[in-house]
Parts: sequence; structure tokens; C-alpha cells
Amino acid sequence: MFVIRDILNELYGPDSDVNDVRVLVATSNSGLYTYDGIKLCGQRIIQEIGEAIESYSTEGIEFDRISFVGYSLGGLFARYAIGFLYTQGLFEKIQPISFTSFATPHIGTKAHGNTVKSNMFNSFAGNIIGQSGRDLFLDSSDIIYRLADPLLPYYQGLETFKYKILLANPVNDRTVPFYTAYISDRDPFQKLSFVNLEFAEINSSSDSPDPCEKFTNGEKVKLIDNIKSSHVKENVANPDNENLRASSIPFKATFMVVAPILAPIIIMGSAINTLVSNRRIILSDTEMPSDEKRMLLDIDSEIKSSNEPQISTTGASEFINNAVEEVLDHTAAAEKALQGRVNLEDAHQTIDENLILSDNTTPVDIEEIIEFSHPLEKVRTHNTFVESAPEKVELDSKAMEMINNLNKMNWEKYIPYVHTMHSHAEIVARRGTTRSPAGAAVVAFWADKVIRPKIIH
Repeated sequence: MFVIRDILNELYGPDSDVNDVRVLVATSNSGLYTYDGIKLCGQRIIQEIGEAIESYSTEGIEFDRISFVGYSLGGLFARYAIGFLYTQGLFEKIQPISFTSFATPHIGTKAHGNTVKSNMFNSFAGNIIGQSGRDLFLDSSDIIYRLADPLLPYYQGLETFKYKILLANPVNDRTVPFYTAYISDRDPFQKLSFVNLEFAEINSSSDSPDPCEKFTNGEKVKLIDNIKSSHVKENVANPDNENLRASSIPFKATFMVVAPILAPIIIMGSAINTLVSNRRIILSDTEMPSDEKRMLLDIDSEIKSSNEPQISTTGASEFINNAVEEVLDHTAAAEKALQGRVNLEDAHQTIDENLILSDNTTPVDIEEIIEFSHPLEKVRTHNTFVESAPEKVELDSKAMEMINNLNKMNWEKYIPYVHTMHSHAEIVARRGTTRSPAGAAVVAFWADKVIRPKIIH
């Protein structure tokens, strides 16, 4: 997420010509604190936002607009925080502009299908990464369902944002499957050998030098084009696409040798971290002031019938990270073993959320800016070819209800392709711009082409 921060600051921050945006990178959920579940992590984000607004206020900076960016699980933390801030009336004072998610599991990561294998996997995976695992695998937790309930403030708060944007990896994301990041019951990329992909040409919005080139090293984003549409050949495989799904053959032998050694260490480390996380959750509940706890309990239980905002009245982990990233996450065998698509490395990995705060107070007709300046007029941002694909994902009725509810909102959906064995980390250049120039190109595309006309006056 720090690459997102750096690119936003380069384009719109205090030292830029625009000087229209302030970026807050939330740090309270760093590292193993991501084990603590959507609710507690979301509550920490709420506190950081309040502190940031208060801090800027003492400097004489007042904000009239606010946008959220969430990566992976952070997108769900942000949606929880949005619901609370909505009930507190913040969006009556500060206009909500854009919400963006990068590879966020909006529908969870549960392995669907009532089989012994899927049930065992869900039970195991949902209990080795703390409360966040139970949330993601919908194991004795309904928070993801509640985030998508139109009668609750999480959904209603998200609705108030003028722009809802998501980016989903089509392939090589071993943590968050395409369907859940794209909010769809279709996945046309399951049989990639039979798919013809066409990529959109993204034109520069000006003749001036690319301000993000120092981050991207000249790399250009490859965006799967929703207008020209990808289509499935029923009988003839497309050899040109074999290289699109990154090969992991060189790692198979290594995995077979190392996995028996690493697996007990990973499971033991996850179990210990889960116990520590459970303790943190208990302590946070007992240490929270009673009035603050009452407000948070209210938002979790209140069913709203109105869309009007209402004020509520009431060192070992590093070894595990590296080991899983280099072995489990980079092997085809691991992909099959983790068919439910959770990745232990990402359970340990720091997941931050960005808050974009803009202090410009000059009114402007945003629609007029989009009409004349938006560089994506030829790129369709709806899921026409995805929804017409025959590859339907087997989902239960609750998952379908979440998809239907969330798609009632007007989303801009983008499918960037990054050629890597670990696209989940690459989509936000989590390993840095030097190691992930293709991911930096995705972030630069989003920051410069997608949200510029939305957040800049």
C-alpha cells in the first residue's frame, strides 16, 4: 500500500502541482494484527481516521471530500469502517467520493460445494488465521453477509460514495479468486487455454511526460478489454495463452522436499498467532470505554429502514512469511492444496488501507471533467463479457444474494493482467516498485487514469 501512497502523493500530494490530496496509510492493522477480524480491524481504522482529521484540523486544514482505498482484506476493513462513519453522520459533513478495492474478497474465500473436501478445508483454513479466517471462510461469522445487507449501514454507507471501483486479478491470484474480487458468479479465466484475451489500449491523458515513470520503469498496464470481449473456444486450445498463467514447474520438486518440513512450522505458527489474536480481541473488548462499546454494538445490531444517516445513541513470523512466499505460494501443488484460495503468507502479511483526504474546497462539475478529460472512454467498465461467460462458479444461495445485492450499486470494474506467479501481491506492487514494476503500472493506471477526474477539482 505504500506504493499507492507514494504515487498518490507524487500526483496530488503537498509537493505536487495539484496539492489537493492528503493520504493516510492506516498502520494499526500491520503484521499479525490482521488476524483480529474485520470488526476489530475496522474499529482501529475508525480511530485512525478520527485522529487524522483532528490532527489536520489543528493545522488549519479542513476536508470537504473523502475517498477510501482497500487492498485485499483491507477492503473489508474499510467497508466496516464506512458503515460506522455513516451512522455517525461524517458523510453529511465530508462528501464521500470514491471507494476502491484491489483484489478484495467481497464474497469471502469459502470453498463452496457441500463436499467432504470443501467442508474440511473450510473448517481447517477458517481456524488457523484467527478471527479473520472465521470471517473470510464464513465459519461461525456472518460479518461478510452483513456488509452486503442493504438494510444495514455498511451497505448504505458504501452506497453514498459517488464512485465504487474494483480491480480483480484474472489469473495467478492464489489468495483471492477472481469471482469474489470481481463480485460475480462467473469466471471466464478458469480454462485459460481456451480463452482469447484482448487488451485495451490505454492512451495518455496528455502529451506531457509520464509522472509515474520513475515508479513503473516504463512498464505499461495490460488491461483486459471489456468492449472487445474475451471469448471461449469450445474445442481448440489457444497456445498463445499458455504463458499467461505463470508456470510453477521449477518449484514442484522443491515443494515436495520442503513442504513436510515447513507445514508443521506454518501450522504451529498460525495456531500460536491465532491464540494471541484471540487474547487481543478479549482485551480490546474489556478495555474499551462503555459508551464507545455501546456505539459499536449498536451498529452491529441495528437494522435501518431509512437511507438517512443517523447518529447512534449508544522474528518467527518473518520466517514463516518468507518460507510460505517462496515455496507454498509459488507452486502449482500449493495452489491445488489451497483450493479454497487462502494463502498463509498473506494471512501474516501486513495489509494496510489507504484513506485519501482532500482539502480543496472549490466546487466543480465533476461530470463535466469526466466528459472531456476521462482517458478511458473506449474502455467499458462493466462486466458484460464476464457475465455472459459459461464458466459459472458453484456458489451457495447466500453468496449469490451478496453478489446480487452488491451489484445493485454502480461499480467500475477493471481486470489488469500482471504476468507473475503471485499476482495478489503484484497488483499493488507490495514488494516495491523495483521488484514489481508491473504492479506499479497497475497502481499508476488507477491513480492517473481512473480516479483523477473523480477526486480532483
